[in-house]
Amino acid sequence: DILDLAKIEAGRVEVVLTPMEPQKVITEVVGAMQSLADQKGLALTASFTKDCPELVLCDLKKLQQILTNLVGNALKFTKEGGVTVGVSAPDPGKWKISVSDTGKGMPADAVNYIFEMFKQVDEKDTREAGGTGLGLAITKRLVDRLGGTISVETQLGKGSSFAVTLPRRPV
Repeated sequence: DILDLAKIEAGRVEVVLTPMEPQKVITEVVGAMQSLADQKGLALTASFTKDCPELVLCDLKKLQQILTNLVGNALKFTKEGGVTVGVSAPDPGKWKISVSDTGKGMPADAVNYIFEMFKQVDEKDTREAGGTGLGLAITKRLVDRLGGTISVETQLGKGSSFAVTLPRRPV
């Protein structure tokens, strides 16, 4: 994580855009993480709206890393219920991935710092679940690098939902 972040901060992360099928990529990442959900007895599902684009231009490796970080965090901090990855197209030029969980959620002020390096919401939970406090910082920077945005809605005791919106054809 530290090496990834150092490359990003130094501007040495090259974006390689290739045509890809969002449904296929997301299904593969969710499938690869299914065993983690199974170990905890959690549901892990992916859903795609009718307007989900068939093809987008994106960097496959970076998209996989973004998804793996978000789904991994959701699984890590969810003790019961599950995680849902949803894909839609909010407008013709963009597509959106949401990762929602039924975990413990975060305090409202956490949205102000969770994307900063080495910032974690609750050190006790982090010690139990592991982590460095770099996953969301890296995710945010990769999303920025792809020309997208990331946001979070969270409610303490009810879970969190991260939304990544990306251009279908980055400039």
